[in-house]
Amino acid sequence: MVVAVVSLLFTGPVCLVLVLLARTGLLLANSVTVLVGFSVMLAWVWLPLFVTGTDDALSPSRFALLPVRAARLLPGLYVAGLFGLGPLLTALIGASAVIGWARSPAVLLAALVGVALGVVTATLIPHALTSALAGVLGSRRFRDVTGLALLGFAVISTVVLQLASAAITRAEGPASLLTALGRTAAFLSWTPFGAAWALPADVARGDLAAALGHTGVAVATLCVLVVGWWLALRRALTMPLDVPDIVGRVPRDGLVDRWLSGSTTAVIAGRLLRYYRRDPRRSLSVFSMMLAPVLVGVSVAGVTAAGGRAAAISLLVVAPFLGTLLGPTLAFDISYDDSALWTHLSTSVKGWEDRLGRLVGFSLLALPIVALVLALGVLATGVQHLLPFGAATVAVTGAALGVGSYLGGIIQVPVPPAGSSPFGKGSGGGPLSLVVSIVTVILALLVSLPALVVAALAYSRDWARYAALPVALLTAAAAIVWGVVMGGRRLDRRWPEVLREVTYRR
Repeated sequence: MVVAVVSLLFTGPVCLVLVLLARTGLLLANSVTVLVGFSVMLAWVWLPLFVTGTDDALSPSRFALLPVRAARLLPGLYVAGLFGLGPLLTALIGASAVIGWARSPAVLLAALVGVALGVVTATLIPHALTSALAGVLGSRRFRDVTGLALLGFAVISTVVLQLASAAITRAEGPASLLTALGRTAAFLSWTPFGAAWALPADVARGDLAAALGHTGVAVATLCVLVVGWWLALRRALTMPLDVPDIVGRVPRDGLVDRWLSGSTTAVIAGRLLRYYRRDPRRSLSVFSMMLAPVLVGVSVAGVTAAGGRAAAISLLVVAPFLGTLLGPTLAFDISYDDSALWTHLSTSVKGWEDRLGRLVGFSLLALPIVALVLALGVLATGVQHLLPFGAATVAVTGAALGVGSYLGGIIQVPVPPAGSSPFGKGSGGGPLSLVVSIVTVILALLVSLPALVVAALAYSRDWARYAALPVALLTAAAAIVWGVVMGGRRLDRRWPEVLREVTYRR
């Protein structure tokens, strides 16, 4: 019910805009119609797979045992798929577009044909995709990957919206903006997702060649989807019903095993790297860690789109901000071990070995990302910022890793159990995770504050320019040594309690 209300709240303004197109110019009406139609078609590519889940009563695997051909199933499956919130909202958007193009009988007829092609094509897309991916939709790996893909799509959409806002701000008046929208719509109208929605504007302009071309592209897209769905469904009906997730063969002589096997610390670091590759819960934590500073930097840059100093500083701050978030991620890492942490107790792993191994493994993954973000910010704003912001990033990152290593030995937070969806209820860890994150960031900033002051003075003081990097390195090294040693001592005193706290109790 809540999803339906929220969807209607978002769809209502779009429908209102489409209805009011009859009172606007031809260029604006065509631009809005094509952009909205293209967005609707694009949403049908990923929403059914990523949001509604994979437990579908119309899944092709449910008909595999029935003596029925794919061609006979197609009409019934399509009609049954029309009974839902998504098709209803798509039909509302299409009907609003038809009303908005009721300028003359010929244009109204073209709008009816174009919208019909667009709506039918849009509602065919999920059927073709689910049939083509019938063999993997039920696997846990697919659910994890699609969840991360959904989050990535949201990030990309946010960045695109910010960049679009910046472009609108820089546009020289409404005429320039309308011209840019028209060019974008003209390009999208010749794609499979935009051709059908451009048909009424072609008829309104009297451009018969463009109308025939757009109709051809739209009809060809529809035919390809129907044939592709039929072929995929026919193949899915002959596939095994259930293919359980099978753990692949683990190579004995992988690069991680060869490089990180000389000591207990190295083995822990190598195991952590494998965890980040195989465990979606940890992958999501890294993705979320990178998400916040990127969105903040892009948002501030979008607000200051004129290209002033604030925009440049916003891009440079992303790297230090990302460095501060390494601390909470490292502090939470031991909580993901669950009952597997008993191997540390049974093999008498020392606390400092655990702290150092996790820090090394996590740093091998995270530090190149921080360095890349810093390099991109410097390249975009000027090499004169490399020393001050490089020193600040080193100091903050080292302090965050040290504080995270220490707090990880003291406090364990709730995390999703192994094998569960990282997006499920309670996956955020609750208030304790938020408190630990805030404390870690604040402590990291306090520890690195002297180095940050020296880095800021590097813009105006010669002595600070020479001292910024050494002070940052010394601060980072001291924080890391303190965090590993003191956090390890705390672990040595409370290994049994830590094991009890991280073990998931069903």
